Amino acid sequence: MTENEHDLAARRARGHRGGQSKKAAASGWIGSALEYYDFFIYATAAALVFPTIFFDKSDPKMGIIGALATYGVGYVARPIGAFVLGSYGDRHGRKHVLVLSMSMMGVSTFLVALLPTYKQVGFLAPALLIILRLIQGFAVAGAIIGGLGTLGWFVFIMLVVGLNQAATNGYT
Repeated sequence: MTENEHDLAARRARGHRGGQSKKAAASGWIGSALEYYDFFIYATAAALVFPTIFFDKSDPKMGIIGALATYGVGYVARPIGAFVLGSYGDRHGRKHVLVLSMSMMGVSTFLVALLPTYKQVGFLAPALLIILRLIQGFAVAGAIIGGLGTLGWFVFIMLVVGLNQAATNGYT
């Protein structure tokens, strides 16, 4: 293979990897942004709406405390999700982790909208809400692991390609 053919093959390989890496990095960023947006929306709903829907109306202060506690439960599940989904991502790929975590987040968020109220099922309403918040926290950790892992590889590849081009052009 001549030097020109070798350079052409290297440029094609870099272009293909770079396009895939950019696409994966953008997908990871968008997925993580959407999941954090969902967490912020939940915090607003927990402070304003959930105390009257999912908790006993006889004590409004306890309703607010309980609703905000369900918000905090989502953060408790994050280390567990990072460990489990990070390990899964190492074995099966970051893309699978991103898809899985976004699916888990979407399904659990949809199910929060379908939950029965405290008036309908009593203490089962906040219990189901806590379970769904645990799933959401678990999923967000997976998106962080998958998204940052993918973004990290994108930065690494761009750094290597940039250093390689600098060395080839005599900038070192």
